Amino acid sequence: PASPISQPTDAFPPPPLNQEPSEVKTIVERLVDKWQVLGWEGCNFDDIFCKIDTDGDGEISLEELRALLAGLKIPTEAVDVEGVLKELDKNSDGLVNVSD
Repeated sequence: PASPISQPTDAFPPPPLNQEPSEVKTIVERLVDKWQVLGWEGCNFDDIFCKIDTDGDGEISLEELRALLAGLKIPTEAVDVEGVLKELDKNSDGLVNVSD
């Protein structure tokens, strides 16, 4: 029998009890969910970074992050995209690069 609290597969996973999920964690979980759909099965970190870095400059910009979210069907108005970028951007240059 189906659980009364089951969710459709494209819904965000529920947060752990008494803990707010970070938006980055939610996005990573969605990426893992969509790995095969995105054609990223068998890709390593560098391959995936290059797929997100669509202009090939070695950095992920706010626009590229928004495009990734759109590809994952995560509404950008439901996510603090700038906050996610800041959380990933360890050197505070406004971009995410491999060393971040």
